[in-house]
Amino acid sequence: MANVAPGIDFLNAGQIDPGRFKDLYLSSANAIRRAKMEEANEPEGDYKLALEYFSELTEEFGEDHPEDVAYAEYIADIIATDAFDDPEGFDFRRRNEAINSFKLKWGEDVYAYVQGRFQEGREIPAIVIEFWKGRERFEYYWSSVEEESLAAIPNSNKARDDYYRWLESTDNEKDNMEDHRHPLYSRELVRLLKTMRQVKLSLREQDKLLDAWLFRWGYTDTLRHPENALAPEGFDDARDYWRNPDPIPLDQFGIQSGIAI
Repeated sequence: MANVAPGIDFLNAGQIDPGRFKDLYLSSANAIRRAKMEEANEPEGDYKLALEYFSELTEEFGEDHPEDVAYAEYIADIIATDAFDDPEGFDFRRRNEAINSFKLKWGEDVYAYVQGRFQEGREIPAIVIEFWKGRERFEYYWSSVEEESLAAIPNSNKARDDYYRWLESTDNEKDNMEDHRHPLYSRELVRLLKTMRQVKLSLREQDKLLDAWLFRWGYTDTLRHPENALAPEGFDDARDYWRNPDPIPLDQFGIQSGIAI
């Protein structure tokens, strides 16, 4: 997967950790930062975005190969994009809406073809598979926590409406909605956010695999499960192990092989 090759080089050189790799090389909107990074290390570097790469894999697209066209579109619009990233980590709702739109456009058979091709994992680096599969494995950290937190608080319908509005707001508007002195203040929202943060912290303290994966990929800055603080052989600090550039076997995160998303 040529488009992430420079990032893997930076990983191996210790210049970036997996979290920075994710931010810089698995998000199409960061192309300018990627280009600048490469130019500083290789003046004639020719970085290609994911869509360009997969277009090269299927040179004979066109009307006779709609499945391959769909595959490239899926990569560009759903996989190699940061459109679903937000301050809370990952917006699974928008991702699911994008998948549903893809299915409506291409049909279930083409979607099944795309997923089958992912299962093959052809020419996809192990470090990239680790990230994609991990996000699928631990999606409940965002999706289930939201629903369970809403079910645990009073006036959940208003809390849900305010939370969805909060997600679409600017940073300043979010601050206002959490400030009891401001007219936009929502008590239900504040209660929900507090509950969600407590639940997420509790999950990390109880699930060492979740805790390790979130830390490894930069979604959190600390390790909360006590076992994750133990440094494996060859490492003085457990944090160095979890942030090391080498792919970690998927079974260490409870992840099966295959990369369907």
